[in-house]
Amino acid sequence: MAFNKAHHFIIEKLYAIDNRHQGQSGLNLLLNSACPGAAHQSGERHDPPKCHPGTRRAVIDEIMDWVDSEERERKIMWLSGPAGVGKSSIAQTIAERCDSEGKLVSSFFFSRIDTSTGRDDGNRLVPTIAYHLSIAIPATMALIVAALERDPAMQTYAMKVQLQRLVIDPLKHISTHRKNLVQTHTPKLLIIDGLDECNDRKVQGIIIEALAWMVSQPSVHLRILIASRPEFEIRNVFDSFPLRRRCVRLVLDGQYAPDKDIEIYLRSQFTIIKKEHTLTPLLSQDVNWPSCQDIAIIVQRSSGQFIYASTIINYIMDDRCDPRERLRAIVDRRQGGHITDYPYAELDAVYTLILETAAEAQNYGYISTVFMALLYVNDKREDSEVFLPAPGAEAKKEIASIYTVSRLAMFLGLPRSLMELLLMDLHSIVCVPGSRSFAEDGHFIRFYHASFGEFLQDPSRSKNFFIAKEKAHVMLGKHCFWTILAKEPTQQPYGSDLGYVLRYALHNYFYHLQHSIFDDELLHGLQGLENAREIVQDIILGLDTEEIEDILILVFKFDFTVADSSVS
Repeated sequence: MAFNKAHHFIIEKLYAIDNRHQGQSGLNLLLNSACPGAAHQSGERHDPPKCHPGTRRAVIDEIMDWVDSEERERKIMWLSGPAGVGKSSIAQTIAERCDSEGKLVSSFFFSRIDTSTGRDDGNRLVPTIAYHLSIAIPATMALIVAALERDPAMQTYAMKVQLQRLVIDPLKHISTHRKNLVQTHTPKLLIIDGLDECNDRKVQGIIIEALAWMVSQPSVHLRILIASRPEFEIRNVFDSFPLRRRCVRLVLDGQYAPDKDIEIYLRSQFTIIKKEHTLTPLLSQDVNWPSCQDIAIIVQRSSGQFIYASTIINYIMDDRCDPRERLRAIVDRRQGGHITDYPYAELDAVYTLILETAAEAQNYGYISTVFMALLYVNDKREDSEVFLPAPGAEAKKEIASIYTVSRLAMFLGLPRSLMELLLMDLHSIVCVPGSRSFAEDGHFIRFYHASFGEFLQDPSRSKNFFIAKEKAHVMLGKHCFWTILAKEPTQQPYGSDLGYVLRYALHNYFYHLQHSIFDDELLHGLQGLENAREIVQDIILGLDTEEIEDILILVFKFDFTVADSSVS
């Protein structure tokens, strides 16, 4: 013992310091604000798109040359292009390669589709970068954790302040006190994909400006690859004077020969179809299928959009159909007998064909209802994430989403078997994970690409398949009411599928009604809810002041609307 035989001293105060507890607390603060699901290797990004082997070589080589160069002035690269040209696939491929080579610090893949995990929230970016930095360069972890423990509210500060304290200061410290570490090979690349899918356009610009400021600091030897559509707000920031000279621009256009890459991809996928499809014996005998002309037509119609080619392949490879017939339907497809010249004509033609095929096999009214839910279910609330105890284990974080087959079927009042049949014809445009526990593995039903949601919401493109926002909210509001009236909330554990559905209905039915138009159909449904007042009173007990005010306004509006309807 250290004090053995010691004497003539007094211990006035004794402090016990548990550094492990402090560190864990700081790390929890970081993780609660970060979005691990946005990383390139996250399981929540189920089967992320990446470049097909042998394609996109020129683009990838140019990006990697920039990553490995000694360029000190232009530390930001903007990879831009329209929807569907393969930006995310390139970003994913670069992320995986740099990760395997020890060059990647952090990756964040924004998504306007996967909102339940915060992938559309720009405020989660800096904590995510800081968390990844603490893993990629372990010497920074204690510094980042200590900064958060000194000021637990740091994640609420301006983005530049967060970057200064969670990224710049730790890097500056190790560059000053651990020069041997800096001189050796350290990771240096940050990848941000889909910035245009960040839910706040103002934050998009703030992110670019803050990151540009960060890499201008002498102690920061990082490079940042940003991939996005060339949206107006993003273009404006990159066109500003400071960034014009500090940014490398790479535009995905004809310069990089996308047609050749798409042809390579198509030929490879058709080879797989011929080998693995249920009709392989018949397909293998047809040595001329697909014909060179068929492939050339698809390449031409793709117009450089990989999403067009990949959507077609998903449509053709359905094991329940003859791929030759489906390819012929694609090749023979025309809009009014000719190819139109608006940007998404070919992609829209494919989406329309898929929906027409699905409508022939199933009741499209049900399919439309599923699409309404995938577009407008409100999974953005902070209370969509809960902690649930697993049997025999510590509490774990689980996403309280209703985007699973069983939960969505329950919410929409459909038998699960019918839901599975409806989704069966939509696998080329809707990602439907396996039947295992979605809540545990984080895999949820979603559109493969945001462009399909945009298609459904634009009447000039989707025409008869157009989904009106107000009509969708009416439908979802009704299902919330019916869910609440049909079940007893207090008897359902929130860890069950029914519990999740009830939780969603209780917290969101006024949200949907606020975005609805009070037409005769909606009023008829509301007038049948005799105990609506009791339900409102029960729900108010669990809401905050702002939500209660919104509810009172809506109830006031509802009272007068119903009264007017009754009089008339």
